[in-house]
Amino acid sequence: MTDDALETRRLGEYGFYVMPLSILLKEAEAFLNIDADTSRILGETQSVSRSSQGVHPEEAAVLYGLTRLVKPGLVLETGTFEGYSTAEIARAIGNNGFGRLETVDISCETGLMVPEELHNVVTFRRGMSSADLSQIFASQSETIDYFFHDSEHTYENALGELITFAPFFSAGALIVCHDAKMDFLPDFGVGRAIRDFAQVLDLNYMILDTTCGLALLQWPERDDRQHLDDGLATLWNMLQRTRSEHLLVNRVQRLWRFVKGG
Repeated sequence: MTDDALETRRLGEYGFYVMPLSILLKEAEAFLNIDADTSRILGETQSVSRSSQGVHPEEAAVLYGLTRLVKPGLVLETGTFEGYSTAEIARAIGNNGFGRLETVDISCETGLMVPEELHNVVTFRRGMSSADLSQIFASQSETIDYFFHDSEHTYENALGELITFAPFFSAGALIVCHDAKMDFLPDFGVGRAIRDFAQVLDLNYMILDTTCGLALLQWPERDDRQHLDDGLATLWNMLQRTRSEHLLVNRVQRLWRFVKGG
């Protein structure tokens, strides 16, 4: 893909229109209420590598731009995979002059696209994001300024991660979720998870028109702890009901296969 392609409204591979990168960055800037030199950031994105490993090129460029816009102290990414998005977030952190990135994946063969010179700002972790990292953050005083969900894209996992890491979000933290437009695919539910999370907690959100959709949410600047705790409890109950329903459906399906086989 050429640089011009990132500046052209085009039809993506899934039939969704992909907006020009300059518009995507301007929309993000307006949503976050940040007054920044997006033209300079747009120029910097020309060095974003052109790959299709996990995220698409315009999505990697947006992730880079978001990191430059919000200048986070700590970024958490779930779902490292080959490290395409990891590398661009880390490169933006390096250009910011401060900050670090924690990235986690269940596979040990991840992060291969992250250049050695960026490893000083990246901590690679292996494990289940919600189970393992939540214990680490609970023992630390740091909060998460920028959260990027790109692990398993089921409704249960996406909502589970948002609920799990919510207590560690800093005031005004940026929350980004990949594949927010892909709920039409089997077992995908990120878009629904975002809508439920935002609705219950009274958060504003938007979905950028990238190839697969990048959802943006912003954690409240003022921490209304009681309201947030009540909302997270509601979301947890919703998640548990969904899991119970899926278990029941799976049992019925197994029984049906057994009956047909018999």
